[in-house]
Amino acid sequence: MAGQSVTITTSIVVDKDGFWTTMSTNAPTGVATSVREGVTARRTLKEKTETFEVKPGARVFDNYGPALMSQPVRLYDRAKGGKQSFPLVVLPGAAVDASLEFKDKVERTVAGKDLTLYRYTYGLPGVDVSSGRTPMAASSSGTSRRSMPLMSAMVTKRCARNQWPTRCSHSRSTS
Repeated sequence: MAGQSVTITTSIVVDKDGFWTTMSTNAPTGVATSVREGVTARRTLKEKTETFEVKPGARVFDNYGPALMSQPVRLYDRAKGGKQSFPLVVLPGAAVDASLEFKDKVERTVAGKDLTLYRYTYGLPGVDVSSGRTPMAASSSGTSRRSMPLMSAMVTKRCARNQWPTRCSHSRSTS
């Protein structure tokens, strides 16, 4: 409805090696927190705590954090090609298996600059992330180009390239 807004804030805290230790999402529905200790994580949502296993090499996915999609893009082995699977933690805290598949390379001009973009299909359980005819696109550096205006410069430049600061946060408000 017109005039309404929603604010969702996500914060990710990492250890010295860049692996997440704590993730929290603050939304109108409440605060969800996941705390990782080795291969086990505890998710607390509305005073209910559950545990789940975090597979080695698990990446992070957040519906409101498209820069996080660049993590599997950077690890994708283009020489091997095809659909490549990887473990994923979907915020607020669910462990799933996902996949990434290279589709093609395209040339585009954006704001007067010629770009080479690599398009992928990001497979999540029950859905492939691609916008109709256009799969998710990434630059040759692995930075996701789909929905980038939604992200702050800090998240885009540091989180997307796995150059994690001690705390990585972003907020999104929609009206």
